Amino acid sequence: MPTLAHTISDAIQITASYILEGETVLETDCYDYDHYRSLPAVVRYDGIICSKTGWSSDRNYACYKSRGRVAFRVA
Repeated sequence: MPTLAHTISDAIQITASYILEGETVLETDCYDYDHYRSLPAVVRYDGIICSKTGWSSDRNYACYKSRGRVAFRVA
């Protein structure tokens, strides 16, 4: 019986994660500004909430950091 793979919506691949000056930093591939705009504004990685902070056109990656201010909608 064949094994099936399923897509996971609203997920991005993290290509690097590290701590810099006490802050969690995440990187993901990002090839142009339109791609950057399509990425989620906020992600959770290993229980840590990070907000999108910038894009490097030289290295083709977008960056998320844990010290960003994030607000959540309440019901």
